[in-house]
Amino acid sequence: MDGFFSVEEMRISLQRDAAREFQAVLLLHELRHLEQFGNGLCPTSGILSMEEHVFVLLALEADASAVTTLRVWQRLLDGDPGLWEVVVNWPSQSDIAIRLGRSFFVGGDAAQLAASAFEQWYLQDERVERYMSQSCKDYLENATLNQTLPTHDLRAEEFLRRLCVLPDGTAYPCVPGTGSDLPGK
Repeated sequence: MDGFFSVEEMRISLQRDAAREFQAVLLLHELRHLEQFGNGLCPTSGILSMEEHVFVLLALEADASAVTTLRVWQRLLDGDPGLWEVVVNWPSQSDIAIRLGRSFFVGGDAAQLAASAFEQWYLQDERVERYMSQSCKDYLENATLNQTLPTHDLRAEEFLRRLCVLPDGTAYPCVPGTGSDLPGK
């Protein structure tokens, strides 16, 4: 694991021996997760069904990747290519960076760029499967440990409306995956 945000400890941890620019990208990503948590978007165990839990965690990751890539793109436009090179060469994120860059060149604003990056996150099957597997594992471990039952209370459209807001307050349209159904419908 390259970096993570621990809700329990309210701490961001980064890979110690990683290059500084890679650490900077990881920090931007984890800071977005901190922002998501601060906005009350992170699920608590025992409230959501497994389907809803997985939906939320995938959307949180897609958003964090989209916003991080957008911030790194903006730094590139400001004359600092270092972080962009990290993202473009990072196998689990390069497709997102390429999609965002292409969207820029067809005339996208920040909200459209974030939306394209969010959508692209779901198009790499290996990434989605890795996060789905980990989400299910975590859910089952927490459900067993806490002996809680799901309530199926997620309002997916409302969750996405609250999630998909850029740091400047601009909303961006986010659609989880191509043609995927939202839980609770």
